[in-house]
Amino acid sequence: MAKCFALLMISLIFLVSCAQQDRPTENAIQPPARQQIEQQPETEENIQVPPEQTLPPPQPVRQQQQSWQPGGIAIQGTYADAEIAELGDGNYRMYYSIEPEVPGNKLEVFSATSTDGTNWVKEDGIRKEFATFPDVVKLPDGRFRMYFQNAGVIKSATSHDGLTWVDDPGVRIDKDEPGFILENVGAQGTIRLEDGTYIMLYRGTIDEPYRTAEKIPNKDTHIYFRATSKDGLDFEKKGLAIDSRNEVLLGAADGAEWVKWDQTSEKVELRIYFWSYAGVYHAIYQEGLFSEPVFDFTNKEDNMAKFPPNPPSDPTFAKIKGKWLMYYGQHTKGIYYATFETQETQMADKAAPAAQGASTGIPESIESNCIGFLVGIPSEVRTILLTGAGWARPHPGPFVWDHVEPQQGNFNFEATDDYVKNAQDNNIAMLATVWPYSVWDQSACHGSECQVSSDDQFLKPLEQLPKSRCAPCSLDSYDRFLTKIVERYDGDGIDDMPGLRIPVKYWEILNEPEMNEPDLTFYKGTQEEYVGILKNSNKAVKTACADCKIVQGGAAGIRSGMLSYWGKIFDLGGAAYFDIANIHYINSGDLNSLNVKDFKNLMQEKNVVKPIWVTEAEYSSESQIETSVNGALNAGASKIFFTRFIVGQRSPPPPGQYSAIYEKITELCPKIS
Repeated sequence: MAKCFALLMISLIFLVSCAQQDRPTENAIQPPARQQIEQQPETEENIQVPPEQTLPPPQPVRQQQQSWQPGGIAIQGTYADAEIAELGDGNYRMYYSIEPEVPGNKLEVFSATSTDGTNWVKEDGIRKEFATFPDVVKLPDGRFRMYFQNAGVIKSATSHDGLTWVDDPGVRIDKDEPGFILENVGAQGTIRLEDGTYIMLYRGTIDEPYRTAEKIPNKDTHIYFRATSKDGLDFEKKGLAIDSRNEVLLGAADGAEWVKWDQTSEKVELRIYFWSYAGVYHAIYQEGLFSEPVFDFTNKEDNMAKFPPNPPSDPTFAKIKGKWLMYYGQHTKGIYYATFETQETQMADKAAPAAQGASTGIPESIESNCIGFLVGIPSEVRTILLTGAGWARPHPGPFVWDHVEPQQGNFNFEATDDYVKNAQDNNIAMLATVWPYSVWDQSACHGSECQVSSDDQFLKPLEQLPKSRCAPCSLDSYDRFLTKIVERYDGDGIDDMPGLRIPVKYWEILNEPEMNEPDLTFYKGTQEEYVGILKNSNKAVKTACADCKIVQGGAAGIRSGMLSYWGKIFDLGGAAYFDIANIHYINSGDLNSLNVKDFKNLMQEKNVVKPIWVTEAEYSSESQIETSVNGALNAGASKIFFTRFIVGQRSPPPPGQYSAIYEKITELCPKIS
């Protein structure tokens, strides 16, 4: 009970990662005729809201239940690598390749036509020989260009009618890639944008398997690179795009396909689809960056296997008569199709909880919101709702091993449930910070060398974090704790918190591990040990929740020592164990991009390609906010979390009070078209 009471007392102090001086507030929105609020611990029972302004109820949320449903076979036989070209007048042509294992084959490409996308009539003849992975783009003058793999490189051919093809001279993409030794390139996907730019994603093959604890079926590793062109012939290589060397994709990514997807929001998303061991995934592309991969589809026979013998491969897509179809290969069986079914419902005020065995996700209206806030107590999420933001990051928050499992084997979810319930009641999603410290575990192998100063901000006046902050002594015990807490909030309908409606899908592992000041030290271990914590956390989280994402513990800033700290983390392979990079701006560094630009440069130097979040942004003046948020988003940030509801004020404001500037910041969130 003492720990629970301590968490509720956090309202007396709202501490963030760096101590700041008090500054006068600017344009703070206050409830009209606000009465004086007595300073006391805030609980659900004694939060005081002025009678003239009650906080509005959560707004309606539109939810889509959507999935791919297997439909049947489109082309039977030993064929794969389908590609769809729209011919006009409601006609479509499918190009497809012979399986390379067929004896005596010449790597032929064949074709078939259809008007409904499900019934295909094979055309006579061979479209192309010695060409694999046909990838067809319609040119502005009505011709077609086919990109294909030949002799380990990517070439192209052009056709006036889509039937007879003439090779273009030269090579489009060769095997030379800075920083990599590739056996071949291929499995490309190409799209021509409205401005005339061609973007190609192409697979590079590394002649060694992905290294992990278990044996991987493939003898090599596949990763994706990006190139652009103005004419579709001369391509400029842009470097690594999708890195499969992680515990989700396990070194396998293949069959890239671009899709302008129009089923998830008012704006069209530019997606890249590909397949891996588990099935078909997609990532969203915007301004040179790709989101973390999202799992989409597998066949019913393989939905429980980690390394299924025949997963759906080389996906291609077409929207025919208003319905989306996905075509995929089934080795030696032919090319199959699935249809996308969607049902949209509007909840009166909140998402419905998942039934036992049923899953729920974060509503799209929240996922697309790029703004969040740090909160010190659960009830502060109500103010987030007023600002128009969609995300909460409790700091330090309740997801502390010692608070959840105060004695080994005895779990207490009271504080974590309180945060999650308050968030979902206000249609807010949560980024949870995991603190891998438990008093009983730390004492098993650590001594005074792992203890922080008695002046540490998170020890005084309340012990929000344990005093000993080194790597877990028992990784098995830590894994059990983390798996258990992720399972409770993952929304899969199994062992979920009762009444869970908005799950926790994003898990940050520690915060600012490089910060080592007399009054502020979050972590006392080594960089090698932090990589070990990331690796174990990745495994535990993904075991419980395959579509959950790991967020790197926020980098404190861009001073040379901080960047070198994270440079070593990347050199040690730490980037393989998180999905989203994370940088902070606390009134220090590059205000124009909230430190995103410098941290992204470091990532590029280390061949790390990940989405970037700014999970702490703190200012001295409201005038800095709009320009810097724009700069950070343009530099590649996906989400930004502010540390203060009232700019420059350290103490928590009364419920419902915030700086006016925040009301228009969510309008800056990208609209993907």
